[in-house]
Amino acid sequence: MPNLTYPSRGSDGTVTRSRWRRVIGLCAVLPLLAQLGGCGEEESAVPIACSGDNVCPPARSSAAWAIQLWPTDSGDKMGVDPHWLLLPQEGQSLMFDGAGSAVLRFRAASLLSGLVMTADSRALPRARVQATLPSAIPGQNDYRFDTQTAEQVAGTYSLRIPIPAKPADQLYRFWVGFDDASQASLYPPMWVEHPVTGDLELPMQLRPANQLAVLSGRISNPLGEGVGGMSVQVFDESNQLVSSSVVSLNSTGSNRGTYRAVIDPSLAKNPRANLRVVVRPGPTTPGLPSLEAMLPPPAIGTEKIQNFVLPSQRTPVQFMLPVRGLGPSGATQEVAAAKVVAQVHLEDATTPAGVRVSYTAQADTDAQGIAKLMLVPAPSGGSNLVYHVTIVSPPRTPYASTARDIQIGPSEGLLTPVTLPTRPRLFGRLLSATGEPVSGGQVVAQPIAKNGPSPSPLDNMPEPSLPQTTTDSDGRFVLRLDPGDYDLDMIPVLGTGPRTSLDNQRIFDKDIELGEVRLPRLALAKVLVLGPTALPAPQVKVRVLELPDVSPRFGLACTADLPCSRVAKVRAEAFTDSKGRVQFLLPDSSPSASLLPH
Repeated sequence: MPNLTYPSRGSDGTVTRSRWRRVIGLCAVLPLLAQLGGCGEEESAVPIACSGDNVCPPARSSAAWAIQLWPTDSGDKMGVDPHWLLLPQEGQSLMFDGAGSAVLRFRAASLLSGLVMTADSRALPRARVQATLPSAIPGQNDYRFDTQTAEQVAGTYSLRIPIPAKPADQLYRFWVGFDDASQASLYPPMWVEHPVTGDLELPMQLRPANQLAVLSGRISNPLGEGVGGMSVQVFDESNQLVSSSVVSLNSTGSNRGTYRAVIDPSLAKNPRANLRVVVRPGPTTPGLPSLEAMLPPPAIGTEKIQNFVLPSQRTPVQFMLPVRGLGPSGATQEVAAAKVVAQVHLEDATTPAGVRVSYTAQADTDAQGIAKLMLVPAPSGGSNLVYHVTIVSPPRTPYASTARDIQIGPSEGLLTPVTLPTRPRLFGRLLSATGEPVSGGQVVAQPIAKNGPSPSPLDNMPEPSLPQTTTDSDGRFVLRLDPGDYDLDMIPVLGTGPRTSLDNQRIFDKDIELGEVRLPRLALAKVLVLGPTALPAPQVKVRVLELPDVSPRFGLACTADLPCSRVAKVRAEAFTDSKGRVQFLLPDSSPSASLLPH
């Protein structure tokens, strides 16, 4: 796991941690320490909670701290040496000295360059080259850097990327893809994993045909006529693209509706798992359904045939679905801005075995609580179609999200209203470490992600917004939540206390009283951020995160029947000043509540 480097005083003129401990406060001796140790203008930057008669204890070292640096500009001798470019970096085990001070230094950048070629060694311009560095901090997004290969010096690329602290543990993934539709139809993407310890010359060559497989077939309607303009892609079980991206032919004659996609079986994360062939309507084929077939991993050098037949269906028409919320008195009211997704399976006797056909429509409810959905109606004289409808209610409303099946008949018009139940409430009172009410603080509910297989690319479910509220003058708060598992992030007013969280809360269908939630004791952290040349790094966002504790604890979390948060939590976030200095408050213990998680 990478660590940001700590500078050391020597021939390069930086400061060792051991010497730092000996001279804290000797501002006249070491000007660098004076910048961080509380001398001169640094006093004006002291957080509110630590000013005047309130003296905060210094932050303590902890293996639970992880850190991210996000520069707002490239900085540090730009134009002299490109290796001094400041790029996003992360580290772990943030170590403070006895005064709660730490020095962090950016690692130099690596210059990645090379030539992208086709299988027959022709330079490939306009290819997209992306370098992805997986984050070692749980729950954080990967770091991505990308460029395009040149046209004038055909196929060449150059990209600056950060060097991980432990390159062998954090391998880069270098990916080649295509923005150009004609290139994307010819070549599957490719990628390779490689450690980065310094400048890297990495030529990349697409695989030859004898290392690839081919999937071909025809897309037709129930009358046997070819359907052009449908996009075809192949994904692995984690929804990673492993094929070229093609469109069924619009030509006349027997070739209409045919397609030919090139697959690279080696790209699949699990080489033994089935692949997903996904067919979607394009701009010239609106109103048609999507199709999906499971494909056993093809052997290299082989060609598989997969035909698709669209079911007999009517043209989508507008249906209006009213969404209402049920109040405590039994009265209902319109729910505006709810996200509605309706999906139906349309397989019939003409559908090939193993092919899933689905049609999806989505809309938001208007001010009258009505979602206007373009749905495929049932056939005249036939059975109704059963749509699975998911409604995600806005977090500010007291009405819960829901999912249910709705029957759609042959005639467009107004559907029977869907009534949303009332959301259960989560009550609590936020107190400081000394027992005083915390007013104006934010309480944000972060859903805990469930482990499981990746959903199909065709299952387009809306992303819910994060429920949040603000504490009143007495520190009290009320959150209305859909049933599920949550972490509760507690964010006091900036400068009054550290961010913290009460994790692993399970919400059922009844109100829950949390009682008093007491924030942890606070500690003052002082950090100096330097560039690769030991110059101060201004306007860098410093984020401190606390790593999750996933050890099973009976009655609390991470057991078989209780939720388990596995995401690092932001505990502080601030920008360095013009001299690379930043101060923030960190929790000095874990928060506590009078009621254990449910």
